[in-house]
Amino acid sequence: MDNGNPTKNTMLVMGSKGTGKHFALHEVVNHLFEEQVLKRNGVSTLDLGLYTTQEDEKLLLQDLFTALRSEDEVVVFENVEYCYPAYLVMISDLLTKGVLPLKKRYVMNNNQLMDTNNALMQQTISELTANDKYLVFLTGLKKSKVIDLLGAEVVKSFGDIVETKAFAHEDV
Repeated sequence: MDNGNPTKNTMLVMGSKGTGKHFALHEVVNHLFEEQVLKRNGVSTLDLGLYTTQEDEKLLLQDLFTALRSEDEVVVFENVEYCYPAYLVMISDLLTKGVLPLKKRYVMNNNQLMDTNNALMQQTISELTANDKYLVFLTGLKKSKVIDLLGAEVVKSFGDIVETKAFAHEDV
């Protein structure tokens, strides 16, 4: 899908616990790999529940940088409801624009982002880009709650929105 930014697509997958969100995602990724749409059969996952305070920003940026630079073409975001609100704004920029401008300048040092104040440093990193990835939000929240957390514009920007449902007793 051409959504005007450097992502292949952005998706929201919603559903209660036990409705097969993870299973469905991995099956789709496996199928796309078998059909040679994806070069790699894997996903990078960011548990947003790990970044709950203002002090977690550097850890989030490092993990996000690693996921976006990995060979996996699918990056999954989980536990949005536990994430520090300011980080949701940052991730929203990545989802809607494909680019996350950074407040500081960074350099790579032993595969780690290190902030730098040296204006003469070569190859500084001042933004993170989606790198032509599929960005997928998996959540057990209702769409209205996702809108409360991310904003209506972000939710409108998702290329695909899928809702899983529990199997009916007779289907089981």
